[in-house]
Amino acid sequence: MIILPIERKRVDRANEILEIERNKLNEFFMKAPAGICLWTGPELTYEMVNPAYQKILAGRNLLGRPILEAVPELKGAPLIDSMLETYHHGTPFEVHELHVPISDYEGGPTTDRYFTFNYVPRRNIHNQIDGVFNFVFEVTEQVVARKKIEESELHFRHLADLVPAKISYALPSGEVTFFNQHWLDFAGMGFEDLRDFGYHQMMHPDEIAAFQLGLAQAAHTGLPHVSEMRFKNTSGQYIWHLNIASPILDENGQIKMWVGSTTDIQKFKEEEQRKADFVSMLSHELKTPVTSIKGYIQLMQREIKKNDIEKEKIAGGLDRVGRLVMQLTSVVSDMLDLSRIESGRLDLNKRPINLNALIAEMVEDFRMTNPDRDITLKQNGEFTAELDRDKIAQVIINLIANAIKYSPAKTPVNISITQEEDQVSVSITDHGIGISEKDHLKIFERFYRVEGKDEQHFSGFGIGLYLAHSIIERHNGTLTVKSEPKKGSTFTFSLPLNS
Repeated sequence: MIILPIERKRVDRANEILEIERNKLNEFFMKAPAGICLWTGPELTYEMVNPAYQKILAGRNLLGRPILEAVPELKGAPLIDSMLETYHHGTPFEVHELHVPISDYEGGPTTDRYFTFNYVPRRNIHNQIDGVFNFVFEVTEQVVARKKIEESELHFRHLADLVPAKISYALPSGEVTFFNQHWLDFAGMGFEDLRDFGYHQMMHPDEIAAFQLGLAQAAHTGLPHVSEMRFKNTSGQYIWHLNIASPILDENGQIKMWVGSTTDIQKFKEEEQRKADFVSMLSHELKTPVTSIKGYIQLMQREIKKNDIEKEKIAGGLDRVGRLVMQLTSVVSDMLDLSRIESGRLDLNKRPINLNALIAEMVEDFRMTNPDRDITLKQNGEFTAELDRDKIAQVIINLIANAIKYSPAKTPVNISITQEEDQVSVSITDHGIGISEKDHLKIFERFYRVEGKDEQHFSGFGIGLYLAHSIIERHNGTLTVKSEPKKGSTFTFSLPLNS
């Protein structure tokens, strides 16, 4: 076949252009930032490898070697099946951040590395697949960094669930991105439900306006907004909380997020109310005897100025003043004991005391002052214990006085002394209004008073049983109650016996 000069020139020019394009493609191939290789044949033999790919598998000879010979760590890996699927069927394959345990050098120990792969088939001029191109990026550093962030976030979430406060995160727009478990438990919702519901829906209506104003001021000043607010729980009750909404600012002073800390202070609010009620009652209890004492003194002063002094009036007045002074002294004594217990300075003067004799003495005093009341004493033996006589007498007086106070007139009060192993137990039983089970433990708390239509007719500070419980505990004993509403109460204190 004779090729004319003109045709020769065209062929040469075409080959020249093809070589230029081939060189351009090779230059792109070699300088590409992605790792690129070409596998050929059913064993996926390396035919081309660019520097970026070689860097991933530094120190290995790749060209002319099947992949499982060059990179034996991949034996049995699903990755090989994907490569063969592309080679045999032309199925493209793409996967991001795939975990591949691979060694840094051939024969070395494997390390956890992450890659993004993209396989595409290479076809010849007959449209037959004769190889597979692999484009790969190593993303180990990015994945490790992200996992550290995720781990840090997980630790934060665990920490947020451990603290007693309700923690929330919100975007500058107000959209909440995180509620800790305390918030979810309080609301009785999952995160998405609570986010969509809006926790502001649980706020007490009276406090929403002030809260919104406080948030606006916090956004303007960059300082946290602190307020006491009520949130409705799953039972429909509004519970007091200390709420802190803190704006978090970026380097330009712009709000990038809000952090909320909401702490249950219901018990503190109730304690404050009990203290306020206590002060009010204390003022009343002190004012009443003082006013009466002043009245009786004025009465006796007028009698003394008379020529015919009526000694019976003066004697009766002095007797009444004496009882009022004892009442006043008892109130002051309780206040002092309360102060000593709170400061841990309630000293006990213990010595061997015949408990039977002490209780009998107290019972006799109550029989004299309450002649219409049947007060029985049942003793199952004689018992001596190391006691502070005055403090235990204070406990006995308090329990018997309560039994009389909270039971109908002329109903009996029964007292028993028994031994249980190495302890002596004293029980005081009445047939009065009783106490519901939910209040059994609370009645021994400071300033706690049972609320109810029956109890509202009785005055008191709510410290008598607290003092009694504290005194018995200081004697290494216990004070318990068994009671039902309308069925009376039995208070029992137990003390260790002498050896």
